[in-house]
Amino acid sequence: MVFSLLEPGGPFVNPVTTTDAFDVISAMAEGAAFSHVTATILTFAMVPIFYGFVQIWRSAPDESATHFLIRIGILSSALALLCFTLTRGLTHIILHIVQHETNPEAPIQASSYTLLSLKVALRYSGSLFLHTGLLLLAIGLSIRFPRGFQKIVALLVIVISTIGVIAAIITEHVHGTDFQLIFRLNRSLISVSSIWLIVLGIGMYRGIAALNPSASSGSEANSRPR
Repeated sequence: MVFSLLEPGGPFVNPVTTTDAFDVISAMAEGAAFSHVTATILTFAMVPIFYGFVQIWRSAPDESATHFLIRIGILSSALALLCFTLTRGLTHIILHIVQHETNPEAPIQASSYTLLSLKVALRYSGSLFLHTGLLLLAIGLSIRFPRGFQKIVALLVIVISTIGVIAAIITEHVHGTDFQLIFRLNRSLISVSSIWLIVLGIGMYRGIAALNPSASSGSEANSRPR
């Protein structure tokens, strides 16, 4: 969460208009070293997040009525992580082209713009996958959770993710929209959803039955007729 906000061209470091390709590439190039660092850290950050999704997958037994929603939500979220990982790789390549291309006849600007367009497309797909995945995951978990804090937060994420899906669809299909506003809204929604994932991780660590595989298995085993 921290390094995604600190990427050059983002809200805090060399901030620029997200919809202006030239400004985005220039901001990345001006802070090239830090762009490489943040891209690398964010690439490795996908690993523990994916591991967390695997643990939630394990907590959804096949006989559960909600396992389908939870697991489809996790698969969709995993595809989002893949898309986001690929965008970090493109960051390295764009910087390499801008900084190290020595052939004066090489269409540097066109190449970097093309790769940036691909990066934006992957980011869009990742955002849509993530909002959809977290929506399904939150629905599935909200059904499993008893009344209390975890259930309330899951219901809140359902609302947030629904807004995210609608915003992504508007971005793609409604021309004349303030895309900069939509991008900022999307970043804020993903940040809130990320906090929810941290809450889920804490819940699993503390052994909440609905999120703890061993606890879930044990409770199911005790409930079976002997």
